[in-house]
Amino acid sequence: MINKYKSVSFSERLFKFFTPFRAYAITILFALAYGYACVVVFNNGALGEFDLETFSWTFVFLVPYAIGIASVSSNYFTKRWMKNDVADYRKITFLEAIFVPWLGVFAVSLAALVLTLGFLLCFVISIPIVFPAASFGGLSVWLIQKHKKCVAILIACALFAPFGLSPVEAEFEKERQTVHTLTSIHINANAETVWNEIGRVELITEDEHRFNWTHWVGIPRPVKAILSDPVVGGMRVGYFENGLKFEEEITEIEENVLMRFKITEASDTLLPAPLDVIDGEVFDVVAGMYEIEPLEDGTVLLHFSSEHYLQTRFNRYGARWTDYLMHNLQDYILGIIKARAEQVG
Repeated sequence: MINKYKSVSFSERLFKFFTPFRAYAITILFALAYGYACVVVFNNGALGEFDLETFSWTFVFLVPYAIGIASVSSNYFTKRWMKNDVADYRKITFLEAIFVPWLGVFAVSLAALVLTLGFLLCFVISIPIVFPAASFGGLSVWLIQKHKKCVAILIACALFAPFGLSPVEAEFEKERQTVHTLTSIHINANAETVWNEIGRVELITEDEHRFNWTHWVGIPRPVKAILSDPVVGGMRVGYFENGLKFEEEITEIEENVLMRFKITEASDTLLPAPLDVIDGEVFDVVAGMYEIEPLEDGTVLLHFSSEHYLQTRFNRYGARWTDYLMHNLQDYILGIIKARAEQVG
């Protein structure tokens, strides 16, 4: 008797099972190839005679926009290629146009994280821009998907737009924005006790540290601070993890009341990303001040303020993040001072 049913091998069944996922795999590979090329070229800072900048709208918005278009387009054409009956082919849906680009952006970001952990902070900061930009790219394909020639033209223009428009954006001068960050904390100790914990900060033990998500994404924890002489012109040096060091020259001081200083980044070693932007063209912390405000009940309010500048092409957006990060760091330092002063007092 002849067997009417053809036996199917395990490998054939496995191939058939994964067939629906092949389009997404190709999508991710295509996005990885393009995203990696953009990161390498833009990090190099130039393409021939043309300047390219990573801290630019061209890179932050147009690259994920292009990745979104590339992701949806590769997904779209791959599905058409795998479909036997093209006439019955289901078009890209609205939800696919929004979320398929996220696969490409996430794949590129994950690859960058594997190559350098310093990218993690940059990734967190860019999330509100890159994912919507990628979805916008996907929606652009969704709107014109009936016209294959238009889709092809859109793909070509989007893929080359970051490289063509970045030199144009580089011609516009970047504005420098100064940001002031003020934090305060109530301490159950007198002014003298708190003052003794400000100038010289003994080595911070592991038990004194607490979890803070900014440390997980690359912001170093404070280690200690030394003070040569508590007078105007005296030098206070603040040490942080990963070799980060700040020299703080005292410009105004009043015992038990106020200490104002100007800040210079003075690390002895090459800083890892993202700390390597400090004391550069993009970002720097330039001044700080501690001020003790006595209260009627014998306790104090300790104020910690700082001044930093930001010089990018998206200062308005970036300043919100740098102010938040400085606020977070200052709160962390104030918490250590509070715990020590209250333990003494």
